[in-house]
Amino acid sequence: MKKGTSRRSARICSAVLLAAGLGVAAGCSSAFERSFNAGRYDEVVRQFVADSALHSDPDALYRAALAYATPDHPEYDVERARELLGELLERYPGRGHHREAVALFSLLENASRLERDGARVESELTAL
Repeated sequence: MKKGTSRRSARICSAVLLAAGLGVAAGCSSAFERSFNAGRYDEVVRQFVADSALHSDPDALYRAALAYATPDHPEYDVERARELLGELLERYPGRGHHREAVALFSLLENASRLERDGARVESELTAL
């Protein structure tokens, strides 16, 4: 895949994630939420992993998924983001940012598919 395409995809994902994150920023007060609102996603991930109570909070699941799904951050892990979003959608249908979670899950699935397709095409072109 061309570098420009990869960067463009990362910028689009970043913009979508920023917009999604702004939608959950109001009324937050815990250390986890303050870290999320400040964009300290490495702290968000550490706190989420360390505090099992956050795993049963739909908002925390969504925020952790956003932290994992944000390109150019140290905790970037698309697979983990998809796992958390899948868990959120399965355990809390219709609650906890359901609509946003569905959209982000679909975006991540499509981005992964495009990366796989791009890598396949690049490999085929190299073989020519």
